[in-house]
Amino acid sequence: MTRHLAIFAALVCFAQTGAARNACEVLTKKDLAVVQGEAFSTTKLTETSESSQCFYQLPTFSKSVSLVVMKGASVRDYWKSNFEKARGEEGEDEEIAHVEGIGEEAVWSGNHLVGSLYVLRRDTILRISVGGPGTRAQKIAKARRLGARALARL
Repeated sequence: MTRHLAIFAALVCFAQTGAARNACEVLTKKDLAVVQGEAFSTTKLTETSESSQCFYQLPTFSKSVSLVVMKGASVRDYWKSNFEKARGEEGEDEEIAHVEGIGEEAVWSGNHLVGSLYVLRRDTILRISVGGPGTRAQKIAKARRLGARALARL
């Protein structure tokens, strides 16, 4: 009986934290509507042992958003091997640029047509790709807003 109470208490504590269990539980329809101007109509979840990915499809397909959550001990190694060179780089023409104000570290990889914001926090990396029109700076700003909302739920 005591064991069942301990398990129940642990489940209640987990439920109260509001922590998302997969990438499709990280962003809400309201989150997407505030940033992209439309709420998502459907989601598609893809999971592996290392990551959880959600494609948030918006009514205007080109404005859809992709979010990948990578967790585990190896994320720091992944970060170091892929983004260490971005530290301190900024510039409109750079393929990889450091982004301030989110997570422990964050980088934008790409340009105004296609790109992703990668955010490192503890044992988690988020990759956020925002579709639709806009400059590189606008897409980074939108991805930062969604990233902040996502980090709050992890």
